[in-house]
Amino acid sequence: MNKLKLGISLHTVTSDISEKGLAMFKGSDVKTFEIMQSLFDNDKGSKQKKRLRNFLKKSRIKAETIHSRFGGWYDLSSTDPEVRKRAVQSTCDAVEMAVFFDAPMIVIHASAEPIGNSERKTRKILAIESLRQVHAKSCELRKKLAVELLPRTCLGNTVDELLEIIAPFNDGSVGACLDVNHLMSDYRSIPKVVKKIGKKLITLHLSDYDGIDEQHWLPGNGVIEWKKFMKALDEIDYKGPFNYECSFRPNERLRMISKNYSWLINK
Repeated sequence: MNKLKLGISLHTVTSDISEKGLAMFKGSDVKTFEIMQSLFDNDKGSKQKKRLRNFLKKSRIKAETIHSRFGGWYDLSSTDPEVRKRAVQSTCDAVEMAVFFDAPMIVIHASAEPIGNSERKTRKILAIESLRQVHAKSCELRKKLAVELLPRTCLGNTVDELLEIIAPFNDGSVGACLDVNHLMSDYRSIPKVVKKIGKKLITLHLSDYDGIDEQHWLPGNGVIEWKKFMKALDEIDYKGPFNYECSFRPNERLRMISKNYSWLINK
């Protein structure tokens, strides 16, 4: 598994996109970033984007994924046409951001929550229609979309439903992002989920949890059977980003994640 390079979701380590804030990555083991679109939702966003792009070029860290905005205001499945329109436009903006950072893919949430059983079918139809609009943009700009497996009542909260959502896009331009924190009590099924998604698995969110709800702990601090997970990745010949999305205490940061990566990659 040594072919998998250490990646992190940048916002979990720092939101300080200044020379001082980015200095910690110089000479680190980190090779790839996921960049949250909303990280630049401030009055200095334009300058910060340019600063980060220049830093990436100099440091040789690669932007692999842009995580699009998500939540109630940006719900691709919303029954409110205005909310849905906003969500589509925002996600298309994330595709443009992927061009700016030369990132090959965009991570997307198919919905916000809660979603009741009575509205699930309708919301799924709306989410797929929204994805079609974003897909047109991503194909134009030659970027891939990675629809995330989500928790609780969100759309795509099971592997079967996630595969149903991405099924209309069978040209290889839309795949899945597996967040291993999102299986809730079904954490023992994670290796089976990896194998069921198979070649459609194009990126990861790595962290551990308590088997109840997402916690985003460092791998090894929760219930996930990491050796079985790594074996499943090997069996499908996974070659995508090996991206940590963990919540950190100030004294953990890169030292802890580098140590954890060394432990996990040798499973």
